[in-house]
Amino acid sequence: MFIPSCFTHPDILRTIEVASLLDLLRPHEKYLESRGFAFPCPAPAKPDCSKLALILVNSDGDTPPDLLESLHVIGNVGVQERVDQLLDIARLHGVKTSDRISAIDLAIRVWFKAPAELVKLERDEFLQKAFKFECFPTTGAVLGEIKPEKKSNFSNLEKRLDDWFLEHKRGIGSVVQCADSGTELRFLVDHGLTCKRDRDRKGRQSSPLYFRPEKMDLVVLDLVEHELRVHASTVGEVRLYVMEFGRHLFNDPGYFAFKKKYTLEPLRTRGRKALVCKGIEGMKSVRLRELTWTWDNAFAHVVKHRASDLFLALGLQRLGIPLDAILTKAVFEVELTDVEKSRRFSIWPPKTAAYGRGEEAALIEQWLRKQDFILLGKKMTREKADPLVAST
Repeated sequence: MFIPSCFTHPDILRTIEVASLLDLLRPHEKYLESRGFAFPCPAPAKPDCSKLALILVNSDGDTPPDLLESLHVIGNVGVQERVDQLLDIARLHGVKTSDRISAIDLAIRVWFKAPAELVKLERDEFLQKAFKFECFPTTGAVLGEIKPEKKSNFSNLEKRLDDWFLEHKRGIGSVVQCADSGTELRFLVDHGLTCKRDRDRKGRQSSPLYFRPEKMDLVVLDLVEHELRVHASTVGEVRLYVMEFGRHLFNDPGYFAFKKKYTLEPLRTRGRKALVCKGIEGMKSVRLRELTWTWDNAFAHVVKHRASDLFLALGLQRLGIPLDAILTKAVFEVELTDVEKSRRFSIWPPKTAAYGRGEEAALIEQWLRKQDFILLGKKMTREKADPLVAST
């Protein structure tokens, strides 16, 4: 398991409150002492942070799993961006704070009183990341009614998923959890992967190691766009989730359709005009950063162009998008109002996209639909290509 840098750099370790750090490490005293770390006596004398960092950065199969889990979670949520949420949890559980407490110290204190809350906070952070999603609209116009128990009772769904995972050598024990954001139902699916063979080295001894890795997939039911979005590793898993979540939520395995959603044709037909975001409140500008195309022939010829402003770069070189090329991927950069850092998102026709969720995602979807990058719900017409961006 990855250990965040706050626990693997001596200089950062020295900024952590000594008493809290030692309380966190104390349950694993025997392990740490066996690796050469001496608990300071009398406490709370300063520990040897250089030695501690060296031990943690060289964690192996003998490192206690509980220690790895606590460091992983605390390090991920103990950041300045999460301070307000940590303070809310601290107040709720009676955790003592002060005006001078740092984010990582606050996270450690909360861990002692409410570890489950930090795990949930880390999961919520996972849900906000930009993932590569495949999109599947409903076969009807809108979503049907979702019964409350469908958001909390997943025993039948987990049983059907386990049947498929077992048949496909991934083992059993899948777990489904749901988070309701109001506009989306976000389902986390924990399950096993196919077994992996590796070598486990302890000193001069090397032995075979067989284990089953764990994977977390994400299935999102968009209550606004009336579609299911799936982030998974294989085509088989994607199809499994589309069918089984349709069955679970609406008693119909065919509730969601395998239709095309995205097209990049506006880039060829309208060029820079396709990037206009006037009328989208909260969006300042959109730039094309990358475009990939290929041809339907036997040579598998792929062309990729990348620039800070691709339309400007192509224009300076008097290059255009070939009329007979198949546009396979585009990367955009969007500037949002009141957001300091720009955001990037990607589109892979016919039904795959990658960008964050929440309000920003709603703006991006609104812009994509307005500029005809989304096929669903629109009757597409054949347009003449912009001569400045299209070439024969």
